[in-house]
Amino acid sequence: MIKLTAACRQLALAALFSSVVTVQAQVSLSRSLTDPRKNSAIAPEVNFERDSYDWLHRHADVLDAQKLGNPDIVLIGDSITHFWGGEPHASQANGPKAWHATFGSCRALNLGYGWDRTQNVLWRLAHGEFVGLSPKSIVLNIGTNNLVGDSTARTNTPAETEAGIEAILKVLRSRAPEAKIYVMAVFPRGFEIGNDLDNRISELDEILSHRLKGLPNVTVLDIGSLLREPDGSISPRILSDGTHPTEAGYTIWGNALRNAGAIPNLSQAYGRQPANSRTSWQLIRVESTF
Repeated sequence: MIKLTAACRQLALAALFSSVVTVQAQVSLSRSLTDPRKNSAIAPEVNFERDSYDWLHRHADVLDAQKLGNPDIVLIGDSITHFWGGEPHASQANGPKAWHATFGSCRALNLGYGWDRTQNVLWRLAHGEFVGLSPKSIVLNIGTNNLVGDSTARTNTPAETEAGIEAILKVLRSRAPEAKIYVMAVFPRGFEIGNDLDNRISELDEILSHRLKGLPNVTVLDIGSLLREPDGSISPRILSDGTHPTEAGYTIWGNALRNAGAIPNLSQAYGRQPANSRTSWQLIRVESTF
């Protein structure tokens, strides 16, 4: 039997202690991510941002729009979704041609709200939105604003934001278990290559692809490379202010949704099964052809 020296025993005990501390820290972090008192991204909240529209008025418009019939596809998100087009009608529409080209006669319901964060979507879902609907497809594009704090909401970490996205998914999957859900990897942001916000978005997207793996009927759709120039920069031709798509940017997004099989009527019209007709989880990372 090999006898450990005092120094070796101390090293072994130190390693064991370090391992225990690491496990405890991971457990503590996991609990904090799922505790609404500690993670604002999962605590339902009204949006108090001062924007170009009335948030509660849009909420009322959405509740009315839901009464008009069951949509084929529902889009849920922030201003990137809000200002694409469609119904309920918004005062600002930056991609009406791309909207029509993407959805055509398909009944699409736009549940995008400018400046929304995950906690705002959770509030909306808890107050009548997406109730009694059974769309074939759901597109969720949320999270970018969680990474930008201000006087109305603190900045969330990528891990906190991802927990908020998972909380939204849990509600959507419980209410529309047969729907195909397309979770958009958060779009790149900012004109400066390698800026801090863009780096945190990349971290969030990586967590998303890992955490959502294995969820039935869920596809993570990453089109980030298509929104960038060959050198990795962002052009105002695609994202006008480094965040919001232009008509050209929305065309890229619409084409990606169509190619992924997210548009129910188009898939049926062409007499083929959608690319994601099987129910297993998928990660679709669309690479640029530059």
